[in-house]
Parts: sequence; C-alpha cells; structure tokens
Amino acid sequence: MSADRHDEDDLSLSDFGDLISNLRAADQTVVPEVPPAEVWRALADAIGLSDEQSDTVVDFSDARRRRESRLQRGRRYAVAVAVAVAAALLLVAVPVGLALRGDGDDRELVASASLDVLLPSAASPGSAELVRRDDHLELDLEAAAWAEGSSFLEVWLLEMDPEGEIVRLVSLGPLTPSGRYVVPDGVGTQGTWAVDVSIEPDDGNADHSGQSVLRGALA
Repeated sequence: MSADRHDEDDLSLSDFGDLISNLRAADQTVVPEVPPAEVWRALADAIGLSDEQSDTVVDFSDARRRRESRLQRGRRYAVAVAVAVAAALLLVAVPVGLALRGDGDDRELVASASLDVLLPSAASPGSAELVRRDDHLELDLEAAAWAEGSSFLEVWLLEMDPEGEIVRLVSLGPLTPSGRYVVPDGVGTQGTWAVDVSIEPDDGNADHSGQSVLRGALA
C-alpha cells in the first residue's frame, strides 16, 4: 500500500473518529448514518481485520428505531406526568380557595334572626346566626350601626318570657368588624332569645343603656 493511500486512509479514519466524538457531544437523539465503504476499509486495516470481516456493514436502522421508540415513550410519559401534576395542583387549590373564602367553615346552624331597625338614624337592617362550632356556641352577626362621640355599640342576647318581656340580658361585648362572638355556656339554647345591639355611653356602667338600635328574635 502506498504512502499516499495510507495518508488518505489515516485522514478518513481520523474524520470518522471526529464524527463519532461530535455526535456524542451533540444531541443524543441523533443516530449517525452508515459511513462510506472506504472509511470501513481504513478502519479494518488499522485494527487488522480480514477482508471478510471488513465487508461486514453495521446496520444502524434497528438502533434508530429503538432510539425513536424510547423518545416517543419518554414524550408520552412526560405529558402524562405534566397532566397528573396539573390535576393534583387543581385539587389542592380548590379546598385551599374554599378555606380562604370561609366556605369550608365547619359549623352547625342552631337558630337565626333578622334584625329590625329600632333607631333609623343609627343603623340599617342586619341578620344574626347562632351556630355551634366544635363544642361551643357562637353568634355570627352582620349589621351596620354607628354611634357618635365617645359612645360605642354593644351586642347582647336577651332572654324573653312568653309575654315578650326581657328576663335576662347577656352581653357579648362591643360590636366588632369580625361579627363573631362566643356565647357563654347555658345561653341561647333553652327558652326564647333575641339578639340586640345597643348604643352605650363610655361611662363604665355595664348595664344596658336602654337605647337599642337593632333587635330580632332567634328562631
């Protein structure tokens, strides 16, 4: 074999090595094409293969099909995982959203009342619900009322006799933006009760002022 032929073979073998290296460093989804026959002959001469052995051609078609099949399965798996994750996030987001809005509040309605305006200059109609949360009663109040100067608004539960007279007054505290009040044990469950909102002067007297602005019977 001449020196020129060796140089050409060496160059072809070097080019093929560079091709393989570049393919490995590049996108792994690429499957190399079958090299020209002279490259195989140069490779066979370099590693000492016989002519019969050097005539064997490596078929990359099966490798290509296997690689493409794996890629397709990988894409389908990735899409399935993405859909599952999105569905899980949605399922998680729904109860979280309900809790933030308060729709998931675990409570049992015991009684409710529509609050009538007794002093139009100081209130507008409201509503109240007596509810059981866990092991205690609470009053949920929705009302718009206002007091002037140093006076404030106070929320009461009034026990009424059959004739409609007040026999017991229980203060639940000043009217607050939350509108939620804890009801003492033994109050609101036996007998007839009404919800009352009054204007109270800031004079240190804990008794009802007698100036109610809203009132409604629980039923």
